[in-house]
Amino acid sequence: MVAFGTLGVLALLVVVLFVTASTKDAQDALLKRDGVAVAVTVTRCSPDRPGVGGTVGGATCRGAFELHGVRQEAVISGLRGQRNAGTVVAGVTDPGDPNLLAWRPAVLDAPSRSTSYLAPALVLVVVLVTGALLARRVRRREGPKGTEELRTAGGARSPRAGGAGP
Repeated sequence: MVAFGTLGVLALLVVVLFVTASTKDAQDALLKRDGVAVAVTVTRCSPDRPGVGGTVGGATCRGAFELHGVRQEAVISGLRGQRNAGTVVAGVTDPGDPNLLAWRPAVLDAPSRSTSYLAPALVLVVVLVTGALLARRVRRREGPKGTEELRTAGGARSPRAGGAGP
């Protein structure tokens, strides 16, 4: 049934959303706990397309910063809005992985762990309720089990169904 295939896709979406929320929570916690504050100079921004991980008016920006005397460049996670090249913003990075760079206010304002899982939980509820309703509908169409007589190829009753064999 098409409906069960759709439920499978939604169930996969739930898994992806939970994994994404877990990863983002772990990164935010790491940056809050061990992150190093850096001044990030925006090198370029490109507008996000709606529906592809972005919102209308959003942008993905890259920035350069210095960590332990070495120039680094990475995507600035959480930066809201388009910025001109050369703009300096407050950032925080993981000293062990400078590719993990975020806009400092976004890290400080990151939602608590429980709210990160709200969207996946809601989709999971929709999947479970829809699955239960579909299963109930399928059972009603099939009728009660055990009322059909099993027949052999010749039309005689099967011994399993309580009739005499051939």
